[in-house]
Formats: sequence, C-alpha cells, structure tokens
Amino acid sequence: MFGFKRKTKLLIHAGTPKTGTTTFQQSMFAHRDRLLKEGILYPDLDIAPGMMKKHQWLVQHLLEEDRASFRSKFDELSDMSVKSRATLVVLSTEGIFNHWSNYSAIARGMLSDLANLFDVSVWCVFREPLAFALSRYGQVVKNPPTKYTPENGTSLSMEDIIQYPSFRKRLDYANFIYGIESLFGKESIVVTQYESADILVQARSILGVSDTTLPDVPRMNESLSPLGVDLVRRMNSVQLPEAREELLAKIAYIDKLLGSTSYPQTVSAEFRRQIKALSAPSEKLLAERFGIRWTSNSTGD
Repeated sequence: MFGFKRKTKLLIHAGTPKTGTTTFQQSMFAHRDRLLKEGILYPDLDIAPGMMKKHQWLVQHLLEEDRASFRSKFDELSDMSVKSRATLVVLSTEGIFNHWSNYSAIARGMLSDLANLFDVSVWCVFREPLAFALSRYGQVVKNPPTKYTPENGTSLSMEDIIQYPSFRKRLDYANFIYGIESLFGKESIVVTQYESADILVQARSILGVSDTTLPDVPRMNESLSPLGVDLVRRMNSVQLPEAREELLAKIAYIDKLLGSTSYPQTVSAEFRRQIKALSAPSEKLLAERFGIRWTSNSTGD
C-alpha cells in the first residue's frame, strides 16, 4: 500500500499526557543522530524549529480521515527508513491516547493498515488514576478549549469538570488497551507504570539503548502547582481572551517562584469516589495482565 521495501518495526509512543511525554520527545529529537547509529529513526517530519518535537500530523490525519496525507507521510517514512537503514521507526504523540474515543471506524482502519507494513507496537505509560486526574485538571484549566475538549480554559471545580465525557473517558485505560489490541493483536501493546521509573529510563529499556545514546534532558512542560492552577482559574473566570497568553506567562513565572509555598491540593471525598469508580476496571486489568498496582491513591504530580 505505502511502498515499503521491507517490514520495519514501528513503535508508536502514545502517551499518556503528564507522564514525561514532552521530555521523551525532546530527548529523542535532540539525539536523533546517536539513535540512528543504533538503527532507531525518530523522524523529523513536519517538526519545524520552535515546534513541539512530536508527530502531531499522525493525529491530525486520523481525525480528518485524510487517507491521502496519511499515505504520503508514510511514503516519506519509507524512503527515510530505507535510506538510513533503520530497523525501528519511533513516532510519538500523546494524541493517540487523548483522542482514542474521537477516532472513527475509518480512522482506526487507517491505523490497522499499518500492520500490513510494519511490526507494530504501541507504548503507553499509565499513571495512578487520581494523580492523573488531578494533573489532567491542571491541563484543562490551563489549555484553551477545542472541539474535542470543550471543558478546557475553565474556571469550574474538579467536581464539575469530572462530569464532562471527554474528561471521564481518559480515565478508561482499559478501553484504550483493548482498542489497540483489536487493531494490532494482544502482544502489540507495551504498558509501563509512570511511578516505576523516570520516562527516559523506561525508554532506554524499551529501545535497548544506553544513557550515552539517549541522554537526560531538562524536564519539560512542568505542571502548575495548586497555586498556579488557582490563579489561572481566576483569570478564566473573568474572560480575558486577548490577554490570556500574556497572563499565562506571568502566572507561570509567579508559579515558578512561589509554587513551592502552595498549599497542598485538596481533594474531596466525592471526587476520590468518582475517580475510583471510573478507574476500577482499568486498575483490575493492569494488575492482572501487566502486574501494575497502585497501593494507594496519590495526589503527587
């Protein structure tokens, strides 16, 4: 279909968000030459200077059901992998996980076609559900709304945000796992636990490389403290769209200076109960299939 001369291994790093994804992407991009000497291609397709170092085009083409552009990108990847003699291509975008419920049958079919060309694996890092929900809430407050995340840019409380379907669906880790397996087979998904090790330590183990090939980089895209989240919520409540980016930068600066003095995040018993109910099937699956267990609900970031 895409003209590949040989069946190369393809690893899609699918997130989840707030598990060190940006740090992973930054290190992979910064050390592409070292990785390629090990036969690992982290392509720079559509990654311009100043852009996040992820393959967002993959998400865009799937959401738009754009078969032609999807095929064109993988034709380019074919040429790149053959010319570089890579044995493994790595693509990374947390949008694969974030938008899983938004992909149509056509989009999922586009993904499944890759199995005819690649030995496909999908890597996903899962975080303790309550900590994930709290970190996700900080993102929701900070980021502007989109077609798929209408709750973004809100001043609502956590208890109100959890009523949004797009927020709740991202706590259904099991649905994502089963969905990937339906496309690529039961052995196709690589699951790791956020709390078990630093993201780059996990990546080196999965890729089979050393810290010389994939060195550490400064941690990227740090979450706001409860103080920062509260300040952004206050900004959102007065609706200042023309000044939002400027104010966000100022709040981030204040949070960097004073975030350590912030009061701990308070979580109501009802919020904990709802998160536990939403995540229980996923926690059961992760424990039984992958040996991942969380001994208690942590609110750490």
